Amino acid sequence: MKFSWIFILLPFSLSFSSWAINDQTRPLIEKSIQAEDAGNYKEAIKLYQKILILEPNSFEATNSIAGLYGLLGQFDQEILWANKAIKIAPSNINGYINLGNALASTGDIKGAELSFMKARQLGPDAPLPAYSLALLSEQSGDEKKAAILYEKSIELDPKFENGYLNLAALYANQKQFGVALDYLNRLLIINPKNGDAIAMKRQIDQYLKKQR
Repeated sequence: MKFSWIFILLPFSLSFSSWAINDQTRPLIEKSIQAEDAGNYKEAIKLYQKILILEPNSFEATNSIAGLYGLLGQFDQEILWANKAIKIAPSNINGYINLGNALASTGDIKGAELSFMKARQLGPDAPLPAYSLALLSEQSGDEKKAAILYEKSIELDPKFENGYLNLAALYANQKQFGVALDYLNRLLIINPKNGDAIAMKRQIDQYLKKQR
């Protein structure tokens, strides 16, 4: 039985607190985020581009466009816009995360690793770079390294939910169900309503019952 629970983060969903808001951009930001949340990614891109007319150096809008192109599977565009975001804010880790995600999706594993490592260098206390490197290691078949990096992500942020989810999936795939359930239970203490954790736990429980 294979538990294919891999959660890749694209950091384009940004709260108002990260934006430079004024009376002109506020309605566009609200509409952009609403379109994004509704899965209308093409419309969200158009709205973010309108923000860029008003704020040409908006890292948030530029990096959001990069992530949205990634969701649309247009990785060449994601690379283009991620590099634009990095040029605007070379010390912001999220541009490098988007770039790494796009490079990984196009098969450039070395390039992705370098981008994630740059993000980790810039943000050593952030969980996302370690998590992204863990995903890359797992997808490359190095589960031991992946586990260490997932552990690092939740060490840096004990409330980083995707770290627990991927650790649970990794150990479930190795049929270490007790360890997997421990991570899921720890996550459900943090967030009892996490639907992915609930579904994975139910799947493991059903599998174990069939083995009895």
